[in-house]
This record gives sequence, structure tokens and C-alpha cells, in this order.
Amino acid sequence: METESAESQMPRFSTIDGRSSLRTWLLTVILVLIVVVAVALILSWPAAPAEKTSPTIASAKIAQTTATKPTLLRRVLTASMDQDKVRYVEVITYSEEDFKKVIGSRDEVSEKLRKEFSSRIQGYGVKVEDLKVNMIPENSSIAITCIVTGCTWSTAEGYYADMSWLIRPLGLDFIDDHFQETTHSLEWTGKINNTETKIIVNLPPQNTPYEAWQHPAGHCHAHIWWPK
Repeated sequence: METESAESQMPRFSTIDGRSSLRTWLLTVILVLIVVVAVALILSWPAAPAEKTSPTIASAKIAQTTATKPTLLRRVLTASMDQDKVRYVEVITYSEEDFKKVIGSRDEVSEKLRKEFSSRIQGYGVKVEDLKVNMIPENSSIAITCIVTGCTWSTAEGYYADMSWLIRPLGLDFIDDHFQETTHSLEWTGKINNTETKIIVNLPPQNTPYEAWQHPAGHCHAHIWWPK
């Protein structure tokens, strides 16, 4: 009787531990399943559509950009020797439609062209006098005029002109770009920034052409000389 009584009084740990372990295992399995499902949902979630620009809006932006920048049809740059100075004239021609836009903002355009020209020749040791910008409605053109000093000198043999300020900013060279040599000028025709461009350097007339490295009248890559 004493033995049975003792056994009946002992706690039943085995049953309780088994149930606790099963509950823990089930909870672990459930948590793992939840994590797997969550990850799968995140990976399969559709990405936000990329923002697209309406063709109409894109066309409007292109049109607006084009409208604010008139297209140049051609440019003619003429530099004429006049003793110790150079008379400069640059004529820029637009289409009739674009010229109307230029006229509409003539003050702004004129100021912009003045600054661009001054900036272009800066650093070449020359001075600009009487710089003007004039509209030529009958030709849909703008004329930039001025007098450039500090680029011509008188020597014992004759005269000498440094035209670097004119051709170097445009990426040109009298020899490498094959300027046409005449008895009274050096000339070049071609495209600069997709614009038809002509450059004329008017010189005192001579009996022979102004040829490269020749004397008494001739030129090098950016300089010209002629006799008195």
C-alpha cells in the first residue's frame, strides 16, 4: 500500500513536457510559413509603372525649345584693313519666320550678340570701338559692326596684321583650312555649327596674290603682311 501511495503522489512530468514541445513546434512551423508567404508576396508584388511623358507634352517642349532659339541661315564675316585698324561687319541672316521672333525681342537679342562678340575676341589683345547691332528687316538680317584696334602694325618693310581674334575662335586657320588667296583678300566658305559661313578679309590690292609664306605680300596661319 505504501508503494502505490508513493507512486500516485509523484507529478506526471512526461505528459506535460510532451504537450509543451508539440505546441512549440507548431508555433515555429506557423511562423516559418508566415515568413515564407510574406517574402513571396513581396517578391511577386508588381513594380510601380515608370513615369512616362505624354507625346503631346514632349512635342510641346521640343517646340518651345526650338521657338526660343531662332535658326541661323548664314553668316558673313567681313574684316577690312584700314591703316592701323580693322573695320568689322558680321551679317547674320534668319528665315523670315525666325526674324519676326528676333524683332520681338530685339533688345535682348542685341545685348546677347554684343556680349557674345566681346567674349569671343577676349584674350587676343585687341580693343573694340563703336560696337553696334542693327536690324535689317528687308533681308531678315542682323548686322554687327565695330572697329577693332591693336591687331595691325607698321614695320620697316610694310604692314603686319594679326587676325587670330577673327579666325581662331571659329576654329579656323588660313593655311590648314585653305583660305582662297587673291590679290586683295583671303576668303573662306564652309559650315560652322551647321550654319553656312563666309569669311572675307579685305586687304590692300597687290600685283600678286597673298600666298602662304610669300613676300612682300603673304600670310601664315593667322597673320598677314604687305608692303607699304
